[in-house]
Amino acid sequence: MRDTHPKTARRTAWSRAVLLLTALLLVVPRAYADTPDWSVNPAAYAATMTLVIEVAAPDVQTPGDDRLAVFVNDPVSGLAMVRGVATAMVTRGQVRYFLTVYANTNGETLTLKYYSTTTDQVYLVDETLTFVANNTVGSVNAPLRMTATEPERGVPAWQVDVAAFGASMTAVARLTVEGIPATSQDALAAFVGDEVRGVATSVEVGGMALFFLTAYANVTTDTLTFKLYDASRDEVVPVGEYMAFAPNANYGSTASPLVWAASLLEAPTLRAPQDGALATSATLDLSWTPTAGGIGYDVQVATDASFSDLVFEDRVHDASATLPVLPYSTRYHWRVRALGDGLVGLWSAPFQFETATGVGTQAVPQAPLFELSAPYPNPAREATTVVYRLAQSAEVTLVVFDLLGRVVQTHATSAHATGQHERQVDVSGLAPGRYVVQVRAGARQKSQLLSVY
Repeated sequence: MRDTHPKTARRTAWSRAVLLLTALLLVVPRAYADTPDWSVNPAAYAATMTLVIEVAAPDVQTPGDDRLAVFVNDPVSGLAMVRGVATAMVTRGQVRYFLTVYANTNGETLTLKYYSTTTDQVYLVDETLTFVANNTVGSVNAPLRMTATEPERGVPAWQVDVAAFGASMTAVARLTVEGIPATSQDALAAFVGDEVRGVATSVEVGGMALFFLTAYANVTTDTLTFKLYDASRDEVVPVGEYMAFAPNANYGSTASPLVWAASLLEAPTLRAPQDGALATSATLDLSWTPTAGGIGYDVQVATDASFSDLVFEDRVHDASATLPVLPYSTRYHWRVRALGDGLVGLWSAPFQFETATGVGTQAVPQAPLFELSAPYPNPAREATTVVYRLAQSAEVTLVVFDLLGRVVQTHATSAHATGQHERQVDVSGLAPGRYVVQVRAGARQKSQLLSVY
């Protein structure tokens, strides 16, 4: 039987008012400086699906403030486009998100992000969904349970105005950062100067993260450079590639992608001799702009653009190198890369120079060719073996440097005949760390890295 006593009725009405006021206060949105600007234009889409979601988050969720959004990667720009947004609501004592998702095509992959006002942080939702028009997933009593634990990294706001350009080209690439494969959280961008000309996020194909990049331009003489956002480091890393824009060109494929490398050490900028210079001195000095964080440099000079026919190779510690006397009337290619503390940087864009005919330079025999293998064992504790093969007899010297360029061991120069040679190097007296083993054969030099533990 209902209690109709006036006092009881007044208390009940007051209690309801308090509960209603409390509920209203709970759902009034508060302003946060870094609240994501997630929004969607429903008029742009013809179909919808409904999601009722419960999120397992790393903090206490705030009704009316916390948000959940659905995204689809745009195939043109590579950017994640918002397809639905919902704020947290309390239903039957539990926090739920009631999402309407918009699309024009069935089968699109849906990713989700959760924004917490408690931490002012966006978190990635572990699970993904597939869009199915007119479908409903989850309910108030049985919501779809999803997990958000990984904070979103600071992906750069790279955008390209596709409508501003009249031509495009595509590239399919697989990337590594310091030898480690890129992941699905990374992003790749193409640039002309500082202007973004293309953006792509990776897609997993056959266990590999591939980037399907479309780049845009109006001028066919544009040269594209590239940068990778490395989510594991939360920073942008230069990619060691240069590509001339070619309208309608397609480079790489799913079966045979381009293989690109990114490094925290930027490629040096070559200074002298300038590209296409004519060398008229018997002594030729190479120079380049120092790289931030570089403590040494690899230098290569070759007679071919692929640097397979090397005439000079050295590891130096300043931003310059002096070449031996070279044969006259010959075209050479040269490039440089920086070395850091445990890092190997990107090769510079190569320059060319040509030695003048009979002016200052001499026609002399090429320095003896030789090959230097990696030391073994490596890492080493007591000793390591250095193996090298000479194509011609030569005077050979072996030197060990630390990464600061200091000589820690020098092995006596001796004459070596043509063929393969081995030299034992005692490392028992070296402190644990990384070293450079350099072998000099006549005018040629080659180096290998060695770790001591």
